[in-house]
Amino acid sequence: MTSRLPITRPIVRAPDLDATVFENVDIALHELLAASMATGVPLIHGRTFRGCRLVGPAIVMAALGTTFDDTNFGDPRGDNRNLVLRPLGVRATGAIVMQDCVVDGCEFSEVGFTGSDSFIDWIIGLKTTPEFGSLS
Repeated sequence: MTSRLPITRPIVRAPDLDATVFENVDIALHELLAASMATGVPLIHGRTFRGCRLVGPAIVMAALGTTFDDTNFGDPRGDNRNLVLRPLGVRATGAIVMQDCVVDGCEFSEVGFTGSDSFIDWIIGLKTTPEFGSLS
């Protein structure tokens, strides 16, 4: 498989945040969540992202059914633990939930991640180069 990374194209804003498939666009995650919430859906659900830059500031909670292939999770500044936040309770209030999403050949910028202990441990164990994997 050929990697889409790094993404070197100019910035291209997503023209329709209600789309279910996004390709080669740049998306502010808080704007995408706001568009979903305007339709009564309080999470990012059932979306496909290919060759996208997904930008924060944001904390993403990856829920079941979300897969990551050829993904750059951001600059960990030498330690992937810098990319994650572990909830102290049973909730991660304020996190943007991504459920049943496909993330393929994308880059995250200014985004932290949270989720189950197994997801957090998976992120910590990643190499700092693009990885393939899924959350199931």
